[in-house]
Amino acid sequence: MSYPSQPSYTPPYGQPQPPRNTNLWLVGSAIIAVLVVIMTVTLLIIQRTEGSATAGGGEDPQTSSGNESTATEEETTEEETTEGDDVEESAGDGGGEYAGLKEETCDAYDLSAFEEYFGASLDADDTYRSASTSGDSGSVYCSFYTDEYDSLTISVYVEDDAEWARDFFDSDKEYREEDSDYEVSDYSDLGDAGYVSVYVDDSYESHELRVISGKIDVKVSSAIYSDESDRGEMPPMLAAHAAQAFDLFAAYA
Repeated sequence: MSYPSQPSYTPPYGQPQPPRNTNLWLVGSAIIAVLVVIMTVTLLIIQRTEGSATAGGGEDPQTSSGNESTATEEETTEEETTEGDDVEESAGDGGGEYAGLKEETCDAYDLSAFEEYFGASLDADDTYRSASTSGDSGSVYCSFYTDEYDSLTISVYVEDDAEWARDFFDSDKEYREEDSDYEVSDYSDLGDAGYVSVYVDDSYESHELRVISGKIDVKVSSAIYSDESDRGEMPPMLAAHAAQAFDLFAAYA
């Protein structure tokens, strides 16, 4: 006996579809999202913990080092300012304002002895000056002229060490003594030691007085024409300005 064939069954939602991986992607995405949240919360906790430690008195090593450096710089600046004040208070009276190892100190010299010696007036517009410093040492160079073109140069050198300054002074003196172009004689009226060197040419004479006292080395020089030798001895005039230099820079000795 044969039976009639049954009609094929069709599900109400159409033909069955092959399985998908949608569920796996959803699960993976959820896991990643959870990890991100956990890491974010952890970072927030760490930041709050560090902030609490800093507020409670803890210091970041780099910040602490920076504060110490700033404090040291402030102390150094204060010490340098104090030293400068002491130097300025000890300055002698001159023709202008004393300024330490600076060009402006050239204005502090009283140049009346220079003017009287040459019988000419100072040309205030014709002055050369320079200064330099390195640590506690330095120099100030001042060159003055009269309206008759007579010149006077005052050089002051402040060294770090008195012994080194004296060795350098002795070496220069020995060099001058060995040079036949110079006449060298000792000078003892100022400082620890000194000498006068004279260079004689056919038309002029150049005189230099050099004196050392402690760490301060002073040179004062000028020149006259040979036909002006009747003006008298030059060293006393040079010494008058060297004495001013030692008074001005006494705090560095």
